[in-house]
Amino acid sequence: MSALRIAITRAQPEADRTAEKLRTLGADPVVAPLLETKDRAFDADITGVQALLFTSANGVRATARKITDRALPTLAVGDATARAARDAGFQDVRSAGGDVAALSALANGSLNPKAGTLLYLSGADVAADLVGWLIAAGFTATRRIVYEARVVDHKTVGDLIKQLKSEGIIKSLYRRVSDGPGVFAVMEANDLEDANKQVGRLPFVANGLLEWHFVEIVQMI
Repeated sequence: MSALRIAITRAQPEADRTAEKLRTLGADPVVAPLLETKDRAFDADITGVQALLFTSANGVRATARKITDRALPTLAVGDATARAARDAGFQDVRSAGGDVAALSALANGSLNPKAGTLLYLSGADVAADLVGWLIAAGFTATRRIVYEARVVDHKTVGDLIKQLKSEGIIKSLYRRVSDGPGVFAVMEANDLEDANKQVGRLPFVANGLLEWHFVEIVQMI
């Protein structure tokens, strides 16, 4: 069986990192970013802040370009975000090892509501109301948008699909939707059920290294 070709459409530099990981797992990645990130201007004053909270590596990098204090407790949603924080020089980094709910629980369990404001530094689009949860738990919390992720023009998406289909690689194109439009799985598949069966047998999915959910998008673009 030939290696599964995967078009990685997330923004750089994560696209190259994902590609390298997938190569070690036996896949044949095609790096084709369909997302780009752009820093936003934001208030970099952290007076009265007791901890910084992040849900993405992009948020960490955008923040590090404006905020020089690396000593504040830094809570990250997962290990990849925590690694980005350490790489950026933050000294007291704590990983929730999960999702936004886990990050909220980490804050609740390790921080004092009376010790100062919790500052959530995020992209323009977020999946959950972290600040609302923290306020409900008795904290003073606020959010500042430090970057935005934008989908590149639709022509680029269409060109990618045409290229992959013209090469005879695919009959259908399926998209990873577990955490946004980051990775496309490209395979010979008769339908969605067939695609899920194929991917479920791949080592990097079966071993829990990646979680995949698919929807057909060829007709949607």
